[in-house]
Amino acid sequence: NRGEFNVRLNSTSGEAITIDAYDIRGRKIYNNRFDQFGYFNEVINLGPVQSGIYLTHVTDGLSTQVKKVIIR
Repeated sequence: NRGEFNVRLNSTSGEAITIDAYDIRGRKIYNNRFDQFGYFNEVINLGPVQSGIYLTHVTDGLSTQVKKVIIR
């Protein structure tokens, strides 16, 4: 992608959803908190970032999923 992607999940924790993105060196390039519960569908735009591999951490209460995002 070119820095924009969707995050979809069904939140059952009742807690806020936090999305962080890190570059390959571990520097945080994006952070946002969403006070949205139940079905979650948001477009995340990392803005003007360099091409490369990024890791996206999506936290819903105690659960965290890490996904790789490739920016062209």
